[in-house]
Amino acid sequence: MRDDLRDALRRIRRNPRTSLLAAGTLALGMGAATAVFTMAHTLLIGPPPFRYPGRIVEIQGLHTRSSYEGASPADLVDYRRESNLLAGLDF
Repeated sequence: MRDDLRDALRRIRRNPRTSLLAAGTLALGMGAATAVFTMAHTLLIGPPPFRYPGRIVEIQGLHTRSSYEGASPADLVDYRRESNLLAGLDF
């Protein structure tokens, strides 16, 4: 093993650009793999970043154009006033 190490150091001294290119390529590859794994874990594997993910709902309002759009802030105030569904939510 000592001979292999000596040979590797000799090759690095002879051609430092190639060694730096190889080290940079390895570092870039490891960084990219780490970034992809982190994104995949965050988005696909890990738990959602909410306290109670089972309680997430979507509120839509039906407008005169017969298309579904998101509820306006005024609609949310009306929903809160008329029912107890949104009583524990803060917006």
